[in-house]
Amino acid sequence: MTLDVAFFKKGETAFDVFYPTGYVLTVFPGGADLDGAAGALRDAGFAASDVGVAHEGEASALLHTITEHRGALVRYERFLSSHRGDEIYLEGELSELADAGHGFLFVYAPSDVAADLATETVRPFGPVLFLKYGRLTITEWR
Repeated sequence: MTLDVAFFKKGETAFDVFYPTGYVLTVFPGGADLDGAAGALRDAGFAASDVGVAHEGEASALLHTITEHRGALVRYERFLSSHRGDEIYLEGELSELADAGHGFLFVYAPSDVAADLATETVRPFGPVLFLKYGRLTITEWR
């Protein structure tokens, strides 16, 4: 399924920063078979409603939609935080990847076992990055 902000079960932000808790985000270079990877996740037992794809161009639009409604205080906090390497900095890196034509695949995998299954399932499709959004941490997954 192509996704929008309504896709994320617990919301797509925390404190106005992109933070889809419980999800594994896999970033793929342009031209990768995102639909094939999503199908492999469904074949591995993930529900269709737990798998979302943002193809080239769509990932950038998704992140823009999430960030466009922020007020002045949040924009100021983002400016200050962009130099610290925290979630806001990571969000900027994701925006750069999306703007460069990478696609995103999200799967709801709140446990480590589910996250491991998801990453091993899509690894053959050539992702460049795995991130797991936990309750309090973002981890570059194995």
